[in-house]
Amino acid sequence: MIPTHAHTRGGARQPLPHPGTSTRAFISVSGRLSDVFGVPDDATPDEIAALLDPDDIDLFWRVASECNDDDFVVQMRATRGDGASIWLRVHVRRFVMRGCDVLRGVAFDVTELIDAHDEVRRRAEVDGLTGLWNRAAFVAELERRVGDTSDLLLYVLDLDRFKEVNDTL
Repeated sequence: MIPTHAHTRGGARQPLPHPGTSTRAFISVSGRLSDVFGVPDDATPDEIAALLDPDDIDLFWRVASECNDDDFVVQMRATRGDGASIWLRVHVRRFVMRGCDVLRGVAFDVTELIDAHDEVRRRAEVDGLTGLWNRAAFVAELERRVGDTSDLLLYVLDLDRFKEVNDTL
């Protein structure tokens, strides 16, 4: 039996795209996504897709169209129903159904992992006392900006006897 419809949440049926079409849509989502996104159980795929960052949706479709592998992973930003920002890591598998390319994905909330990574990076790059970049982070940023085509202004200030002041803090 060849499937002609995708089942969405609540049992609603939606026709699969016809072979040869380039429809880009989320036609089905799991009921568990309501927990991740903090939306009602009867939220439609379009309502959930509207919570995804538009730039990341574009990235998703670009990766999907350019990737030659049947499996790929994309990280996406989203906004929960309560307004909180979250990060998702979406593992996607491509397969053919009734002559159509179909993507099936599993999304994981990786917000805590991303936040922990950002905190480790911040601690490695920022001086805890002054809140300024440490030498390694400063040099890396300077090298990045020198390679950039934008204008750059670097101001160097040398303070005499600053060590004495700094040591009293």
